Amino acid sequence: MGRFVDSIITYRILKILTTPFNETKAYQLGIIDDKGNELKKMRSLNSVVERDAYTILHRLVYRLKKIVEKVPIENKKMLSYAAALSLIRENIELTHEPIELESLLLERITQNLHEEINIVEQYMLKGNTLSFKQFVDEDAPVNNAGGGGIDGFTPETMGVTKSAAMKYKRKNQLQANTFTKAIRTDLNGDNK
Repeated sequence: MGRFVDSIITYRILKILTTPFNETKAYQLGIIDDKGNELKKMRSLNSVVERDAYTILHRLVYRLKKIVEKVPIENKKMLSYAAALSLIRENIELTHEPIELESLLLERITQNLHEEINIVEQYMLKGNTLSFKQFVDEDAPVNNAGGGGIDGFTPETMGVTKSAAMKYKRKNQLQANTFTKAIRTDLNGDNK
């Protein structure tokens, strides 16, 4: 799939590269001039036709084309064709991808998978695992003996005095009672 997409993009680049500026859709719409200079900025293109005629790919190829045309040769069109021909020839000479990333990735995944399978098999051979039924039937530990606090984090160790903690607690209780009373009043319509 990647080669197919690459081929399409290469074809589009070569087609844009070999087409003179004055024969492009962007020139006809007044977006660029006959030398490839922008007459309208990309952000000022309003219609879909204008945006399709002057995409980021077009801008890239037009800039490359302007660089190629700075080479001091009389026939600029011939130079564009020569650049396109060299790109095609380079692609035809390769019978495979320069770096076969997909195959390297698959080899690495396969190798990692085999290593993990070996680790799991070794662990299972030691008898350290439970079947699903054994796991479900096993009782949960019942020796939980904690108060929910974290050891060492008491109001005294956190720099809060006992009187300040009590004051804070009373204030919160008063607010909770007021809030509860307001809810009861709203629900019942009377003050209880």
